[in-house]
Amino acid sequence: MTQDGPGSPRPAAVSAVAPSVEQYLSGFTEGLRTSYDLEPFGPFTIIVEGLTDVDYLTFAATKVLADTGFDLLDGSASGRADARISIRTPLDARHPTPEGRRRGGSKLLGRLIRFLRGYVSILESSRAQICFVVDHDEAGRGTVKAIKDAGFDAEYMAVTLDAACDPACFPDKCSRPDMVIEDLLSLRVQQAFFDQGGCDCRVTFRDGEAQRFEWDGTSKGDLPGFVRSAAALQDVSDLVQVLLRVRQLWGLPNPDLASAASTHL
Repeated sequence: MTQDGPGSPRPAAVSAVAPSVEQYLSGFTEGLRTSYDLEPFGPFTIIVEGLTDVDYLTFAATKVLADTGFDLLDGSASGRADARISIRTPLDARHPTPEGRRRGGSKLLGRLIRFLRGYVSILESSRAQICFVVDHDEAGRGTVKAIKDAGFDAEYMAVTLDAACDPACFPDKCSRPDMVIEDLLSLRVQQAFFDQGGCDCRVTFRDGEAQRFEWDGTSKGDLPGFVRSAAALQDVSDLVQVLLRVRQLWGLPNPDLASAASTHL
C-alpha cells in the first residue's frame, strides 16, 4: 500500500499487461487439454455429451461408408484440403479417479461453452465449425440455452435429438417430449440386447410390444458394444439422419441415401 498522507491508504498502481498472441493460443490449447481432455479443434467438430454418443455416431458413419461408399465424416467439399469431421466429447480431466475422468455430461458441456466464449477470436480466425449434438431433454435444452447465453448462434451451433424437427425421419417418435440418443437405435437391436438377460432398464409396452427402452447403469455403457457387433445400417438410420442434419448446417453435400433400397433411410 502507498499513502497520500496519514490515514489515507490507497492501492499501489498495478500495470496490466495484455497476454501475447502466443500466450493466448497457449492458454486455449492448455485449457482444452487440462480441463476437458480435448485437442484443438479442426475444421469441423461435433461435440456430444459422452463417450457412448461418440460411439453411436461414429458407428453410424462407419456403416454408411461400408454400405454406400459415402464418407459422412469427409468435409473436403468445403474446399479445405483433408478436412475431416471429428466427433468428440469433453471429459473431466481433473477428476481424481479414472472413472470420473471418463464422465461427460451436460454440466461439463456448459463449462466448455463458457470457456470457448473467452477464445472466440481463435475460433473465428481458424474458421472452426462446431456443433453441439445433445439429447432433447431438460439437460440438452439447458445446453442450448448456455450456447445462447454465451452469445453464440444456437441455430447453427446446436442440434437436439428432437424428432419433431424432422417427422418424416422419425414418424413413430414425434409425440415424445424427450429424446435421448438410445431412442435413435432401432427397437430390433435394443430388443436383441435386452433378450440377452440381466439388463438394467425400463421398458414401455403397447399392446404387448416393447415401444421404448430406457437404459440405466452398466447396461447403458454396454449397449454401444453390442450395437457395434450386431447392428445393421437400418438399425442406426436415425443416427445417420443426425449426421446429415449437421452436414446440412455446414453446407456440406449429402448423399441421396433414401434412394438406396437397402438402407431404408
